[in-house]
Amino acid sequence: MAGASSYSGLVDKTFWMILGSSVILLLGITITMIVFIVKYRRSKHPNASDIEGSATLETLWTVLPTVLVMVMFYYGWAGFKVMRDTPSGAMPVTVQARMWSWSFKYENGKQTTELVVPVGRPVAVNLESADVIHSFFVPAFRLKEDCVPGRKNHAWFQVEREGTYDILCAEYCGDQHSAMLAKVVAVPADTFDVWIERGGGRPTGQKLLQIKGCVACHTSDGSKLVGPSFKGIYGHTVKVMTNGVEREVMVDDEYIRRSLMEPNADVVVGFQPQSSRRAAALYAAALLVVGTALLWWISPAAALLGVVAAVVYNLVYTPLKRVTPFAALPGALIGALPPAMGWAAAGGYLQDPSIHLVAFFFFLWQIPHFWLLLLFYGQDYHDGGLPSLLDRFDRGQVLRLTFLWIAAVCAASLLLPLTSLFDRPALAYVMAGAGALVVLRAATLLKVAAPGMAVAPFRRACRMRFMEINTFVLLVCVLLVTDALMVG
Repeated sequence: MAGASSYSGLVDKTFWMILGSSVILLLGITITMIVFIVKYRRSKHPNASDIEGSATLETLWTVLPTVLVMVMFYYGWAGFKVMRDTPSGAMPVTVQARMWSWSFKYENGKQTTELVVPVGRPVAVNLESADVIHSFFVPAFRLKEDCVPGRKNHAWFQVEREGTYDILCAEYCGDQHSAMLAKVVAVPADTFDVWIERGGGRPTGQKLLQIKGCVACHTSDGSKLVGPSFKGIYGHTVKVMTNGVEREVMVDDEYIRRSLMEPNADVVVGFQPQSSRRAAALYAAALLVVGTALLWWISPAAALLGVVAAVVYNLVYTPLKRVTPFAALPGALIGALPPAMGWAAAGGYLQDPSIHLVAFFFFLWQIPHFWLLLLFYGQDYHDGGLPSLLDRFDRGQVLRLTFLWIAAVCAASLLLPLTSLFDRPALAYVMAGAGALVVLRAATLLKVAAPGMAVAPFRRACRMRFMEINTFVLLVCVLLVTDALMVG
């Protein structure tokens, strides 16, 4: 299906390039394998002989895949950048996802259950969720972005031709996930202008039920979904379960109000209550017990470290996040424990200085990782009532601190080759070079720390440094594994 948005061609080009490369590689490898099986079969060569290595071949199969992957990365990054940078002047629309419906709110307060947009004009969608994680997916636009509760996300598109296009949820969100559907209706710009000028008005009746997502669980025709139907119930009595006791209640304004505010207070007989926080807590506790038991079977030390991580995260770090902006420090301790858990599970001794250095490296990395997120989503933290470093220090001070922590992470990586974990000097040189590049790139944080710096370049710099420090840590992990495999 041909794309209908301004950037769908970029996505399609990347897809076909990667698919074509994969097919060519598959055919080449398969044909080569078949030829080798036939040509070098045992009946033709009963006596095996040693084959000397070829520097030319080794260079080719290292350089060519690297070039191919970098080309794929270029196409992917070019498309991603276009899709994330919203054009100035784009029309804002708030998209709210809830189980299991979509609603759309325009600047003038108009709310709809269909996303009506003008052809040829950019539209900026602000993505929100009222309950769980959903994913706003418009296949014809090649657009997919998550709606995360408590966090703001955004996307944009520009429709190139009139028509009606499907909106789906691409993240499993419960029983009626597959029924969480809506439409994008693209109309000529002048038609849209007339439509939007009609204003919103307060929705009532069926339209209100659709906007609030009630129709995802309830019907108006007597049929059953997750909850009972609305048809003919007002003014009549129904049997409900209240605290495990069956009783009859009158469906009046008070009953409806209570059912909206406390869905599990009076559950109509024959229907299941929604999952409560208590049920979710019990489920999480069961998973923790099972996971700890499996780890204990492999390594008691790893299991104990896992329990420590769960306790610190839930009883120390999470409560502290609402009290102090320095909660990242105990949070960083949690990030240092998983490598130690893996080390213990693999039979390593926790007294070994090598794992101490690895854990220290991961501890240091957690701080700039978190602070860069804080700088990028600072307004969201403020709106959520969470304390942040920006309440104690100005933006420039936080950026300079973040730069120092990034430099500390890269410096700490230089300690790893001093341990028994590295036997290949070439890999250590690669890591040192990458660390130096990350530090040089991070120096741009000192430039955007200047007062009066525009928000867009500031956020862009934070996002890029976030990606770079995390890519560097991933590279360190890959080099550690590669060194171990080469030694083996």
